[in-house]
Amino acid sequence: MDVQAALAQAIDEILDKMAFLYLDEAAPGEMPEAFDHYTQTTFAGPGRGTLTICFSHPLAAQMARNLIGIRDEDELFEGTLEDAIREFTNMVAGRTLTLLSPENAFELWTCVGT
Repeated sequence: MDVQAALAQAIDEILDKMAFLYLDEAAPGEMPEAFDHYTQTTFAGPGRGTLTICFSHPLAAQMARNLIGIRDEDELFEGTLEDAIREFTNMVAGRTLTLLSPENAFELWTCVGT
């Protein structure tokens, strides 16, 4: 399995099972001009690298609500949103690495930027 296929599968699985969201490919012109949040996970083991995921605020907020179980009418604090997108990125990185190299262990470090 190549990296792009493993990453797409990992994102699809985690969005579906953990955030109850579904992955659709964006049509040309549907991508936001800028993103509101990003996370980075650096990994080391048999290979080294960094995964960066960018989020629009509406996507990050909905994902955080779904991951944590916060109702739409309840307040979503910025720290909670950051924790949720950090955890999402960590899960995506871990699943991708497992798909690519199931017999190896990796160390992961995740940070959030705004």
